[in-house]
Amino acid sequence: MEFVTDLSPWDITLQDGGIVRVWATAYCEESGDHVFSALARMPVEDQKHVQVLAHTPVDPEQVDVALARIPSDMVAKVRSA
Repeated sequence: MEFVTDLSPWDITLQDGGIVRVWATAYCEESGDHVFSALARMPVEDQKHVQVLAHTPVDPEQVDVALARIPSDMVAKVRSA
């Protein structure tokens, strides 16, 4: 797997006051989770080993991959660092 874009740090403050730093390019809220992801290139046969969130229409080897998933009810705040 090769990342297509540079990863940026995201600081996630948890409800209990803890802070988690995740390196990713984006995040979204999906099915009760905060999902952090990055655009990557990887062979199609290797994609079964990761959670692919989206495929690019012109290149089957370029995909948006989930890097971290945190239950939203545990998250107090998300900030790009």
